[in-house]
Amino acid sequence: MSVSKISSRCAAAIFLAALPWGLARAQVFDFSGQWELATDVTLPGENEPCSFVGYAQVVHDLEKGTLSGNAVLELVSGPSPCPPEMAAELSGNPDGVTIFNGMLFGGIFGEATFTGGIVNPPGRKGMLFLGGGFDVIVGPYDGLSGGWAGTVSDGVFRDSFETLVVTAGSSLLALLGAGILIGRRRA
Repeated sequence: MSVSKISSRCAAAIFLAALPWGLARAQVFDFSGQWELATDVTLPGENEPCSFVGYAQVVHDLEKGTLSGNAVLELVSGPSPCPPEMAAELSGNPDGVTIFNGMLFGGIFGEATFTGGIVNPPGRKGMLFLGGGFDVIVGPYDGLSGGWAGTVSDGVFRDSFETLVVTAGSSLLALLGAGILIGRRRA
């Protein structure tokens, strides 16, 4: 067997050994799209909740690891003190399938923090269910807490930006190593 055949086989073996490491991709959920939302909030002194439904248009910047958007919800039932609608800007930091450091600004309830994420299995295709909680921290309803639920059909799992860089770098290193081995054997 010639030296060039052995070196090309060694190069191929090194490339194949490095390939799984380079292709091991951490995936994150891209929360971009239109969310359909629902929430119930019980105001202080009331026995029945204010029930709201609406939408949020969300943009998830995978490179920066942030999301932003606008939410508009309308009252569907509740006692007379319930506001007729809520509208707010939102922001947050997704991590995989979880949202943390979520903030809502400018709504009737004031400023609120929220957390949440995907509540059904991530391998499922089509519509995904979201859920979480919120706490009002500034405004006329300071201290009010509640939960939220929603669906998103536009979001998809994508490779994280860091994973794409690692994948490209490891593939280049494997090819470079193969080229050095082949070059040494020919010399």
